Amino acid sequence: MKVENILCCDWGTSSFRLRLLNLKGEVIAETKSDQGVLATHGLWEKLEGGNATKKFEFYLAYIRNRMASLQCNDAIDVLNLPIVISGMASSSIGMKNLPYTQLPFNLNGSVGYEVIEDENKIPILLVTGVASDEDIMRGEETQTMGLFHLPTIQAILPSKGLYILPGTHSKHIEIENGLMVNFKTFITGELFQLLQAEGTISKSIIASKDDTINDLKYAMAFDKGVMQSKTGLLQNELFKIRANDILNNLTKEENYYYLSGLLIGNELAYLATGEKLKNKIVIGASEQLASYYKQALITLGLEADSIIIESAQFEKATAMGQLAVYKHYAQIK
Repeated sequence: MKVENILCCDWGTSSFRLRLLNLKGEVIAETKSDQGVLATHGLWEKLEGGNATKKFEFYLAYIRNRMASLQCNDAIDVLNLPIVISGMASSSIGMKNLPYTQLPFNLNGSVGYEVIEDENKIPILLVTGVASDEDIMRGEETQTMGLFHLPTIQAILPSKGLYILPGTHSKHIEIENGLMVNFKTFITGELFQLLQAEGTISKSIIASKDDTINDLKYAMAFDKGVMQSKTGLLQNELFKIRANDILNNLTKEENYYYLSGLLIGNELAYLATGEKLKNKIVIGASEQLASYYKQALITLGLEADSIIIESAQFEKATAMGQLAVYKHYAQIK
C-alpha cells in the first residue's frame, strides 16, 4: 500500500491528538480533544459493558469520528490512510494491551510496534512502549525516536547522552549510538500537582497568574528551592513551605515557585556531583517546562553540560517518531 500521507495519533491518559502528515513530516491538519484513554475506557465499560471483543473497535470508532475534521480537501481520503498510534493506547486501559518492548530499544523505528489491519486491510500500527527490568514508559519512546529523526536538530544531538523529558512523569533516558539503553522515571509533575492541591501545605501555596520565573522574586524563590533540594531532606524541606507562609519568609505565590524548585532540584540533584558529567544532558519539553529545567540546571552548575531543544522543535518529536515507525513498516512490507 503506497501512500503520500499518514495519520498519527498520540493518545495519552487524559488527552487525544490526531494529525494528518505527509511523508516529509509536515503537518497538514490536526485535531485535539480532552478525551484521553482513561475517559474512553470508562465509556467502553459504560456503553459496551466491558465487552473485551468490542474494545478495539470501540476505540477505533472514536479515532474515525475525529478523522472527519481532518478532511481538508478531496485529494486526500483520510478514512483510508494508515494510522500510527502511540501513548497509552497500547496499555491495559487502551484499545489493546500490548507487552512492552524490552531494552535496548533501537530508535530507528524498526522495533516496538504491532500491525493490525482493519476490515478494509488498512494498517494500524500500535506502538508498544518500552520496559527495563524495573521501569516502564509508553509515549516517551516515540518522542525520543522522533528527536533522532528531526533533520533540523541532528547537528546538536549527542550520540551518547542523558535525554530528559519533563512532565507528569519525567523520564531520564540514557542513549548510546541510536539505542535507548536505560531510563529512570521521576514523578515530579504528579507530586507538584498533588502537593499544591491537597494536604496541609496546599493552603500555603497560590499559583501565580503568569506561571513563569521571569519575575525576579519568583526566580529567587525557585532558586532557593533548587538549592535546598541538595540537602537530601526532601520531606523536611516540603514542610518548610508551610513554615515559610506562617513565618512570613515567603509569600504563598513565592512558595509555588519554591515547591517547583525543590521538586525539580530533587529530580536533578543526583547529576550535580561536582564532577564533570560523562555525557551531555539534553532537555526536551514545552517552552514553559524547559525554562524551569534550564534555570535549575544553571543553579546546580550543570548548564555547560546541557542542551535545551527549542520547544517548537520538540513539539514535532512525537509525529516524527510515529513517521519513523511507519517508514520502517512500509519498507519491509
